[in-house]
Amino acid sequence: PTQHSVQKLRELGIQPDMYKARYMLALAYREEGNRDKAVEELNQTLRIRPDYAEAHYVLGLIYRDSKRYDASKTHFERYIQLAPSGPSVATARKWLEKYKAQ
Repeated sequence: PTQHSVQKLRELGIQPDMYKARYMLALAYREEGNRDKAVEELNQTLRIRPDYAEAHYVLGLIYRDSKRYDASKTHFERYIQLAPSGPSVATARKWLEKYKAQ
């Protein structure tokens, strides 16, 4: 996702119940470096669909990058709980181990 992607999603008129569109918009914001907007969209995604594992994973990454390790830990744990064989479980587990070591 790029600036063009963000604009395109806005033009599509994202509706509140479109959790996947909100998730994609969050990814675009994250790639642009706009963490606050990314977090806002991910939280909206989870408000609509609390069991959307990938949104928890990306929140874990954003909070890790922001050095908000407790929040990161919570979201990585939730991701693993929701998607125990998901594509990013190994990475989430790696970060959880690092947090334990601190």
